[in-house]
Amino acid sequence: MPVKPYRRNATKDVDQLRPYLKTVRVSTGVTDDDPSQYLLVNGTRDLLGNLIVASGVTIDGVDISAFKGLYDAHILSASAHHDPVTIGTGGLSAKLGVTEQVLTLGAINHSDLSSISADQHHTGFVGLEDHAGTAVTPAADDRIQFLAANGISVSGGTNTVTFDGSTLDMELMNVVFHQVSWAQFAIYENFHDATKRASPEPSTYPARIYCGTIDNGDDTTADRSFGFTSKTYADITTVLSSTATAVGENYLEDSAADWFDGQYVNYVLVDSESTAFDITGCTISLLGVGTLTIDGTPAAGAYSIRSKTPTTCVAFCSYLDSTNGGYGHVVLDVSFDGGANWQAVLQTEYSTSLLEGAVTMDYPGHDFCFKASVVNDGDGHGAIIYKVLVVTDPSVWG
Repeated sequence: MPVKPYRRNATKDVDQLRPYLKTVRVSTGVTDDDPSQYLLVNGTRDLLGNLIVASGVTIDGVDISAFKGLYDAHILSASAHHDPVTIGTGGLSAKLGVTEQVLTLGAINHSDLSSISADQHHTGFVGLEDHAGTAVTPAADDRIQFLAANGISVSGGTNTVTFDGSTLDMELMNVVFHQVSWAQFAIYENFHDATKRASPEPSTYPARIYCGTIDNGDDTTADRSFGFTSKTYADITTVLSSTATAVGENYLEDSAADWFDGQYVNYVLVDSESTAFDITGCTISLLGVGTLTIDGTPAAGAYSIRSKTPTTCVAFCSYLDSTNGGYGHVVLDVSFDGGANWQAVLQTEYSTSLLEGAVTMDYPGHDFCFKASVVNDGDGHGAIIYKVLVVTDPSVWG
């Protein structure tokens, strides 16, 4: 008798197993987004956790496990991309230092340099001349040379050059004096002592002579003036004094004459009676007898020859007062008639200065003098005067 197949009730079986089964979703293709914890092949879902990759497993040919070690070694290697920085030898190499990839340069002293010539510091020796206009040959090392002269002393042992200000003041004034082509006579005062000071000093408060200057002598009375009056240089324009051996109409002879032909033309003859005659001729014979030609008859006896009366002067004065970094102010007056009349050429308090320019004399004469004053300011601080020079015409050859 045939056996009837046993058929189970599948639905009943599933229902019995359902509590033990999780929900199962059937995927229809690899591009479907089925479980949310899967990585998608299109790369649109982030990896949120760490993965450990077994050694030898590659992704796109890269061994992920070995890559980490290679990466760490690479970033710690100074020569991964290029050879490391090194310092050579010679030159300034001793001044260089390298720490990892940092290059430092130390301080460079002049002694560290080599093969440096003079014109790599400055323009080569440009040339100097001495006071006579002779070219100065530079030393082998192209150093500028100083020649010892008035006001300049040189010490080779200590490599020092000393300038004496007072002497240089005189030298500079001397240069300026010679640039005044018509200047014939001058008075100069350096205040080294009182030998050329008027005696007695007529100023109410005499200025002190101190170290080649005049000042207030430490008297700090406000607005007080301190003066220095020079002696009178009487007959300063007189250039010769002698005794006539013969006189007559329009001439004077001197057998002891010591002049040359034409030397005293345009000068003035003053005879023993103080009568003045213009000299129009001046000769000397082979026997040494000198003859002066004049217009008139001179008195016999002593005579003198002097320049014509000056009419113009130029004054110079070096000083320190409130106008140039000091205190107080300075006054300089000149006289050409022995102090009978004074003419101001410098008053710094009123910004008046006729220095270094030609000034017409108000009272011409032959007896020169000056007075210099230093005046305290309101706090009792005073000015200083260093040097005074006054030059006058005329040039008898002009």
